[in-house]
Formats: sequence, structure tokens, C-alpha cells
Amino acid sequence: MSRPEISNLRYELKLTCDNHQLAQARQWIRLHPAGFLKTYEKRRVNSLYFDTPNLQSYHGNLSGIAERKKLRLRWYGPISEPTNNPVLELKCKAGLLGDKNQQRLNCTINWSWPYADILKTIRTTADQAWQPVLQTAFQPTLINSYTREYFATGDGAVRATLDHDQVAFNQRLSGRPNFGRHLLNQN
Repeated sequence: MSRPEISNLRYELKLTCDNHQLAQARQWIRLHPAGFLKTYEKRRVNSLYFDTPNLQSYHGNLSGIAERKKLRLRWYGPISEPTNNPVLELKCKAGLLGDKNQQRLNCTINWSWPYADILKTIRTTADQAWQPVLQTAFQPTLINSYTREYFATGDGAVRATLDHDQVAFNQRLSGRPNFGRHLLNQN
């Protein structure tokens, strides 16, 4: 996956905590000396990840390759309701540095459609610069969904998000979106 290009890398560090520590993590962010403030209302974040048929992104992540890219379609709100104007994203990582190129698609995705129709809709509405990556990474592999809370320092230089209530669904053997078979053991 080579295009679109990414130019504005930022440091990204992800930490995990158990659900029983969620209130403590939220309090730590709010009381931090950097002065984090809530920047947006919390919302449900959903992503459909695509990969190459030989799972290049997945294997690169598992083997710890420092420079990698992943293609996803992102939408907000209820996971399986029809989605207006989803965002196509190419997320790039270089060690702890990361960024993403985005395009809001002028379309509606109905999650009851077969993947062939969803992919056709994405390809016909995405700009020409996205076509090479869409031709390479076209295998739906994963849908994940979580609740996200947003915080930032007063000057906006440092942002923090708190993600919880995550669910993930395997898409590799599905002809249409699967919202029934969980990928991970989720409590």
C-alpha cells in the first residue's frame, strides 16, 4: 500500500487499563498537571479494516514492523445502522510516530449489504488518489467498535483519548458485515 502520502507525523502512545480502572484513568487525565480538558462529547467509534489477501498489515503488526500502514473505513454512532458520509482513512505508523490521510465519502453504507456492494460504493466515491490502495487492500478483515472520550491540553499540543467498551468482529469469512461472531474473548 503506497498512496496516499502522509506528511504530518505525530507521537502516538497507547496504554491499556482494565474496565475496573476506567474511573481512575479518567481521574488521572483530568487531574494531570498538563491541564487536560474535555474536547468533545464521548461517542461510539466504529471501524472496518481492510487488508491485502495475504494479510500484509496484520502480519506486519504481529512481527513488529516499525513502518506500516492500515486502511479503514470509520463511522460514528450505532455500529450496524446505515452510515452517511463515512471516512476512509489510511493510517501510517513509523515507530511511535503516526498520522492518517482521510477522505469523507459522499455516500451511504448500508451494513446489511454484501461486501461486494460496500466495496463498489467506496471505490466509486473515493478520489482517484485512493484507487491504488483500494485495489491492494480490499479484503474486509475486522470491524471494531468502542466508546471514546476526548481530552486535550489547553493549547491543544497534547491529546488523550480514553477508549472502552470495545467489541471486535471477524470479517474474513463473511460475504457481508458480521456483527455476531466476536473476534476476541470480550467481557
